[in-house]
Amino acid sequence: MPKIPETALPLTLAGKAPLTPISTTSRALRAVLLLAVGAAPGCGLLFNNNCPDYEAYPVDLNFSVEKGESCPEAPSIDTIYSYEDYSFGSAEDSGYSSMYDYGLHQCEDDAALVEQVGTLCAYTISCEQWSCCGYGRPYLDDTGTAVTAETTADDAWSRAHPVDAALSNADRAQLAAFWTKNAVSEHSSVAGFHRFALDLLAHGAPPELVRRAGKAAAQEITHALDGFTLASAYGGSRTGPAPLALGGSAPVAETLAELAAWTVRDGVIGETIAAYLAEESRLLATDPEVRRALAVVVRDETDHAALAWETLMWALAVGGEEVRLAVQGVFSSLAHPTSAPERSTPGTIAHGILPAAARDAAVARCIDEVIRPVMASALSRALAA
Repeated sequence: MPKIPETALPLTLAGKAPLTPISTTSRALRAVLLLAVGAAPGCGLLFNNNCPDYEAYPVDLNFSVEKGESCPEAPSIDTIYSYEDYSFGSAEDSGYSSMYDYGLHQCEDDAALVEQVGTLCAYTISCEQWSCCGYGRPYLDDTGTAVTAETTADDAWSRAHPVDAALSNADRAQLAAFWTKNAVSEHSSVAGFHRFALDLLAHGAPPELVRRAGKAAAQEITHALDGFTLASAYGGSRTGPAPLALGGSAPVAETLAELAAWTVRDGVIGETIAAYLAEESRLLATDPEVRRALAVVVRDETDHAALAWETLMWALAVGGEEVRLAVQGVFSSLAHPTSAPERSTPGTIAHGILPAAARDAAVARCIDEVIRPVMASALSRALAA
């Protein structure tokens, strides 16, 4: 059976440069975000009504076959993207067979074989661009500090869920702390996206961006519910958030440049890395409920990251040099993380915790293979406009 390789091996397609070897997660997420900054041919910003509803363009695909096996001449898109190790949030977990089912592309049914090199099959398929449309984006106070709720005994924010009896007490305690941290971050992100909507309204953003900020806030409620459900299961008692101390007023960006800088920090960087880490965690997890919850996070955080990149493109188009300099200032501080070693077991990995070294490596790949190239494309397009 064909199998998607973990990396895109270098392969020269007819008339095209060799493919860059990057990780599967990077390739999928980068494709989504390049669309968000208008890098697909024929269209600018995705919310720009002057763009054609659909613009056809080729997409290069490749997968491997067994040694001695010939590549199928015209496999269907479902065949190519039905393998879980490439699926960006698999069908089994979330009802989505691949990133191609997120409304990001509409593709023809069959791919055309370009060439076969050894066991690697290279295809092209005609697709059309979409026409619309710890994790989270926590609420930050006026000092830039995340505001999260304390936890309290509460069954309103969680569901009853059995826990794996094979987990040790130490694993359960670590998992309870991990999922509690994620849950309160997602809970805070509900307020974070509502504040983002205020920023957008204050600076005259297009209605589509405001609408999607409201949608993102609602999605963060689902993420928080899933997080508190898992935290409660591992901790042995139902838990939820205490009241969130927001203060007397929400800090709103005073200038468009400030809004753009915040968007780069919280969304362009933060949400992109969150989507990446959730997918890397999902690929290693084996617990069905954890995989389901992470698949939802991958799907939604990818959309939130795209929203941030689209907001950035709008701000660059409207704000000019002042916004560009503010964005470059934030982006220049981006660096690879170095985390302290921490306890990791097969049980914690199976239930959603990436080991520290794997997490740092994933963030580094996300920065180098996704954020930097997409940012370069975004700034290049802004300067050319």
